[in-house]
Amino acid sequence: MLGLTALRLYHSFVIQPFDDATSYELFVREHLLVVSSVYPYPNNHVLSNLLSWAFYQVQPGFWWSMRLPVLLVSTTATVGWFLALLRRSSFGVALLAVGWFGLLSTGLYYAATGRGYWQLIGLGPLALGQYSRCLSRWPGSPPAAGRPPGPGSC
Repeated sequence: MLGLTALRLYHSFVIQPFDDATSYELFVREHLLVVSSVYPYPNNHVLSNLLSWAFYQVQPGFWWSMRLPVLLVSTTATVGWFLALLRRSSFGVALLAVGWFGLLSTGLYYAATGRGYWQLIGLGPLALGQYSRCLSRWPGSPPAAGRPPGPGSC
């Protein structure tokens, strides 16, 4: 996890700002009302820009307001996914799945610049947990991953 976070940190400095620069200039540097209500074209990722706006109020630099929140959200989401997978499978499976996804070029790019994408990815463990609870309540549902079928397997 530490290595993946270091790689994401590196990418957050070297990837050129394109879409996030537009969000920074048009929304994050403006007032809260602009961030939450102006939508001139599909680039105002409202929840992500609100988070970036809050960081901008503390430190008005580009990296601090646009890249740091995404880095924190992606790291939190990665830990959440790891814990969710660990609960449903083994340590090796959880580490392999999270590690592979985290090292994909898309995963690394979104972890450095993906305003809102990692927030969506981060909600996955919540959806997985709720889906698993729904399945375990229904008789005849499939057993949980990594556990043999039988009484109390779900």
